Amino acid sequence: MDINKVGIVGMGTMGIAIAGLCIQHGLDVIANDIDTELLNRSMGKLRRSFENRVNRGEMTEERKEEALAHIRAVNHLEEIPGCHIVIEAIIERLDAKKLLFEKLDVICNPETILASNTSTLPVTQLAETTKRPEKVIGTHFLAPRPIGKLLELVKTEICSEETLQSVIAFSQKIERETIIVPDIPGFIVNRIYGSYILECLRLLEADYVPMESLDKAAVIGIGMPISPLRYLDINGLDTVLLAMQSIYEQTADPRFEPPELLKKMVADGQLGLITKKGFYDY
Repeated sequence: MDINKVGIVGMGTMGIAIAGLCIQHGLDVIANDIDTELLNRSMGKLRRSFENRVNRGEMTEERKEEALAHIRAVNHLEEIPGCHIVIEAIIERLDAKKLLFEKLDVICNPETILASNTSTLPVTQLAETTKRPEKVIGTHFLAPRPIGKLLELVKTEICSEETLQSVIAFSQKIERETIIVPDIPGFIVNRIYGSYILECLRLLEADYVPMESLDKAAVIGIGMPISPLRYLDINGLDTVLLAMQSIYEQTADPRFEPPELLKKMVADGQLGLITKKGFYDY
């Protein structure tokens, strides 16, 4: 299948980023969220992000308007059945995603590919809630800035080769580098990066190093592109906590057990950039 029309369900940070990436490359997007206020805010953020590109000289005004003409916001799932692929980007909770996939399976055309932007949850279980498991795949877009160049394609044992090849071609259209990974807890990137992030938090929790030293060690010493604490703030401490809890529950591997510091900050509402306070104030 040639993917030219993309449905995106869930217009939070990642939904906005995926939508922006698709319309930038000339694909039509139907953006859906049940929260009308959030959907309107997200569409405003998307427009402002393109306006900022114009101000920085990265695109022309004409090109901006041409890109934004490719997106339409809708509140009801019933308005996305004609999409070639529907990408789920809702909260990182398996029960919520399963319920959504059940609905999408009924609403969408039989040939539509159903994809999940989950970063840790088992894609196989999502596929098994549908009558088209061979057309279900994981498409883990990476954050931040506003979205990474790598796209993890999670191929379950029941995902067809045709589905995989269609999504690889879609990935090439939006200029993403892809890796094909099995449906294992945390896939590849979060297995590597998650253990690194949590070890940084343990060092901080044990008072071995101050924040500034930890960040310098990571960025200047190791050469990481962003400090671990800034990364947590940008991505949301609650999002990272959910992801790490998911991997820990699936593997029982102590490397992925979230430290108490992370749990306490989330419980206190210090979620990072979104709440203007995390490890740093914004």
